[in-house]
Amino acid sequence: MDQTGGQTYRGASTGAAGYDTPAQGSRLRYQGVGIRFAATLIDSLVLGFISWIFIALAIGSAFSTIAPIQPATSGDINATIAQFNSTVTQVSGALSAGIAIAVFIALIVWFLYYTLLEGRYGQTLGKWFVKIKVVKENGAPISYSDAAIRTILRIIDGIFDYLVGAILIWTSDKKQRLGDRLAHTVVVQLCDVE
Repeated sequence: MDQTGGQTYRGASTGAAGYDTPAQGSRLRYQGVGIRFAATLIDSLVLGFISWIFIALAIGSAFSTIAPIQPATSGDINATIAQFNSTVTQVSGALSAGIAIAVFIALIVWFLYYTLLEGRYGQTLGKWFVKIKVVKENGAPISYSDAAIRTILRIIDGIFDYLVGAILIWTSDKKQRLGDRLAHTVVVQLCDVE
C-alpha cells in the first residue's frame, strides 16, 4: 500500500530500491514541470558525457585521415602557400566529416538512451534519481513503442527549451506533454514500499 492507502503495482521492477509504481487503477500522482525538469537536467548531463566520448572518437578518427604536413624543401613561397592551402582543405574536410558523424552519433545515443531505458524500466537515470516513472494512463508499464513515440516527440516538446512541453503539461489534467498524450502515458511519483 502507498501513503494514500492505494495498492502498489509490483509487476515491473523500477530499479529504485524501496519504491514501486502505483497500482493500476489507484490514484496516480501525476508529476509536473519542476520535477520533470530536474530529471531532464540530470539526463542531459548523462547524455552529454556519453555523447562527448563518441564525438571525440568520431572527430579524432576523421582527423587521422589527414596527411602530415611536409616541410617545404625549397625557398619557394608559392610551394609553401600551396602546401598550406592543401592542408587547410584537408583539415576543413575532416572537421566537416567529423562533425557530421558526431551529430549522427549524438542523435542515435539520444534516441536509444530514452527509448531503451524508458521502454525497459519506465525510467531514465534522471527519472530514477528523482523517483518518478513513466507508465500507461492506467498505471501499466509502457512498451518500447510507447517510449519511442515519447522520444521522437521530445523534438516538438523541446522547442524553446521545453516551453512547448511545459505549456502542454500545465494545460493537461494528467500533466501530459505531447509525447505523453500520443503514447497514452503519464509521469507519476513512485510510492514508498512498506
